[in-house]
Amino acid sequence: MTAVISAVCVVVIISATLVHRLVGDLFSLAIASTALISFLLLQWPKSNKAARVLVAIGAISLLFIYQSPNPLITFENALSRSNFFVTFLMAVSFLRLAAINSIIIKQCGELVVNQPPVRRYGVITFASFLFGSILNFGVLHLLGEIIEKGNTLKNAGGNQRVQLIRRKRMSLAIIRGFSLVPLASPFSITMMLMLATVSGLSWYAILPLGVLTAVMLFFLGWFVDYALNPKQVPLEAQYSGPVLSWLPAIQFLLIVFVFFGFAAAIEHFTAASLPLAIILISPLIGVVWLVYENRGQGLQQAVRGSGRLLAKEYPIEVTTLRSEIGILGAASFLGVV
Repeated sequence: MTAVISAVCVVVIISATLVHRLVGDLFSLAIASTALISFLLLQWPKSNKAARVLVAIGAISLLFIYQSPNPLITFENALSRSNFFVTFLMAVSFLRLAAINSIIIKQCGELVVNQPPVRRYGVITFASFLFGSILNFGVLHLLGEIIEKGNTLKNAGGNQRVQLIRRKRMSLAIIRGFSLVPLASPFSITMMLMLATVSGLSWYAILPLGVLTAVMLFFLGWFVDYALNPKQVPLEAQYSGPVLSWLPAIQFLLIVFVFFGFAAAIEHFTAASLPLAIILISPLIGVVWLVYENRGQGLQQAVRGSGRLLAKEYPIEVTTLRSEIGILGAASFLGVV
C-alpha cells in the first residue's frame, strides 16, 4: 500500500511541477513540494544513510535562509529546483520501466555480447552507453547478467584462462561505456544539472564537446583493450557464437533517435528547455514503447496490457529509487539555499 501511495505522490510531483514550469503557478509548486515531502516521509525507513543525511542537512539549512537578501524568493527557487530535478529523474523512469520489460533490449544484449573478439569491445562499449542513457545503472545488471550466461567454459573451449580474460574485457567495456553517459547523453542528470544551473547555456553548445571527448575515450579504451590482450586464442576457444539479427539494434536506435528528435523539436519550436521537453515526452514514449512491445496481441489488448504492467510495476520502480530521489531533491534544495 505504501508503494502505491508513493507512486501517486510521484505522479502528483510530475504533474504539478510541469504546471509550475509551464504556467508559473505557485499553488502547483506548493502541491508538488507537499507531495515530495510526503514521498520522502513514506520512504524514510527504507532510504539509505546518504539520503537521510542530505535531507536532514537540507531541512537544517532553512535555519539560515533568513540571511538571503530575499528569503521567500530563495525558498521558492530551492523548492522549484528540487522538484524539477526529482521530476526529471522520475519522468525518465517511464522509459527505464519500458526498457526493463523490453524484448528488444534483451535481444540487443545477446547480440552485443555474441560478437567476434575484434569488434566485441567496441560494440559492448557503445551498447553500454546507449542502454545507460535509458536504463541508468540498470545497464550494469542487464549486460553483466548476459555476459555471465554467455561466457561459459564450453564457449571458451574448456580454457578457464580464456573465460576469465573474456569476462574481464567485457566487464571493462560495460563500465567504460556507462561512464560516457554523463559526457554525451542529453538524457543524463549531469547534462540537466549544467543546463539548469548555468544561465543561458544551451545543450547544442556543450553536447558536441561532450560527444568529442566521449569518442576520444571510446577509442582510447578500445586501443588499450587491443594492446593489453592476446591477439590469438586457441582454435577451440575462438568465437563460434550464433549468428544473430541486427534488427533489434536498429529498432532500439530508432527509439532513441525518435525520443531525442521529439525532445529537440519541442525545445526548438517552443519556449521549453531540453530538460523540460524530455520530462514532457518521456512518459509518452515509455507507454508507446510498452504498447509496441505487445503489438502482436492487437492494439486494444496491447494498451490494456501496458496499463496493467504500469499499474503493477511503476510503484515498485519509484520506491527502488527512493534514495536517489532523496539525495537529488535534498542536494538541489541545499545548493540553492
